[in-house]
Amino acid sequence: MLSRQAEQMEFIDHTMRFVGSLLASDRVAFYQVENGRRMLEFQIRNVEQEFHDAYLRSMHAYDPLHVTRLLQAGRSNKIFWLHDQERDCAAAVVERYRAFLGAFHISDVTEMLFGFHGEVVAGISVLWNRPISADTSLDAIYAAHAYIEFHLQKLLMAAGRCPPVDLGSRYGLTRREVEVSGLVCCGRTNAEIAECLGLGLATVKTHLINIYRKLGIENRASLVALASGVQ
Repeated sequence: MLSRQAEQMEFIDHTMRFVGSLLASDRVAFYQVENGRRMLEFQIRNVEQEFHDAYLRSMHAYDPLHVTRLLQAGRSNKIFWLHDQERDCAAAVVERYRAFLGAFHISDVTEMLFGFHGEVVAGISVLWNRPISADTSLDAIYAAHAYIEFHLQKLLMAAGRCPPVDLGSRYGLTRREVEVSGLVCCGRTNAEIAECLGLGLATVKTHLINIYRKLGIENRASLVALASGVQ
């Protein structure tokens, strides 16, 4: 079996290839996000090292798609286009960053952010060497985002990174019930939880019945609300 680190690297490599193939742009960067704002652990595919080094050294400060800018602006969506986000930036910032991109023949950038229990934990940058065409399939992009986010959450759960839902000790939930509760709080459906944890759909439903009984609640919304309020 693959080690957790090898499994993660395989996932990242597959994801970058998948996104590049889907969007017909082979210049892709995957990064992790720490504390909802710091970008780190970059993995790049067909991105010039000179570009990447300059971005990390100084040009990230001008990036309209930097995760800090997006979160500070209170953006609730998870897919962004550079040409849209430039409207909220000063002209001098846009001009400086566009000049940087132009030196590497980059016309536009698509940014995808991925969440885990309400926090942004990773992102993907897709660099376009041509203007975005009108026939670019937004449906395909959003479907790809949902697919990647689900499997990223599955990987995090398998690595033992459970959402911060401290219901087990307080309400006597089993380890599996805590895992199911965490995935519910991530917005996963019963079918997705079954796939993520390798369970049958009926078993997931049984776990939910037991969770609701122990917590004295009746539905998923109440579970999410209760978990969010646990200190």
